[in-house]
Amino acid sequence: MVAVTGDLTHLGLPEEFRQVAGWLRRLGSPEKITVVPGNHDAYVSAPWQETYGAWTPYLEGDEGSLAAGYPILRVRGPAALIGLSSARPSGPFLAMGSIGAGSWRG
Repeated sequence: MVAVTGDLTHLGLPEEFRQVAGWLRRLGSPEKITVVPGNHDAYVSAPWQETYGAWTPYLEGDEGSLAAGYPILRVRGPAALIGLSSARPSGPFLAMGSIGAGSWRG
């Protein structure tokens, strides 16, 4: 298992997400690669389908859907990866994150 943690984009723009999606496909299959976004990946608010939608198979835990948000869990052999994302949209020049109630749900 390879864990790829954010920031994978600079500003979280849809074109950046498309570029990263291509890189992830070249890196490996979603079964072997887990992505946890960083605060820059959520720097601007944009539709899911144009951003994280391109990464969905890499973002999901073993249970599937990200509908419940984070944390996610992936177990591979004796190793378990628990993914927490602090990413959330913020104002200009304030790439921020938070963990806890009200944090990022995707």
